[in-house]
Amino acid sequence: MKTFNVITLVLLLAGPSWSAEKASSDGAKTEKSARKTEKPVVFVPATPDPITGDWQGQGGVVAQVVATTGEGYAANLLKAFDTGDKPIAILKGERSKDAVTFTGDGWTGAIQDGRFTIHKGGDALDLRQQ
Repeated sequence: MKTFNVITLVLLLAGPSWSAEKASSDGAKTEKSARKTEKPVVFVPATPDPITGDWQGQGGVVAQVVATTGEGYAANLLKAFDTGDKPIAILKGERSKDAVTFTGDGWTGAIQDGRFTIHKGGDALDLRQQ
């Protein structure tokens, strides 16, 4: 008998909330909805950049070069492509007349004439774009 009373009480208390949902789902609006308008998208196509991309050579170091804001670049030096390892070094680059020069984490380098040469101490790497 107690179970029956509890079920009856739950149904009596929940009944009004069911009817309220039905009334609002019938399309009755109580407040005015704001109409959103979308602005047209200004599409700016990317321009090809021979500096950006993957660079690889001998020596067990590869580089991924990306363009940053303005005339800047960033080069991530890695042990290999497509791994979860942290970069060996992150270099920041700036474009000059006919080259892009990079520095960072004790490394220096330049991309010129299709070659990415990198130096740290006595070590030197020569990378080519893939």
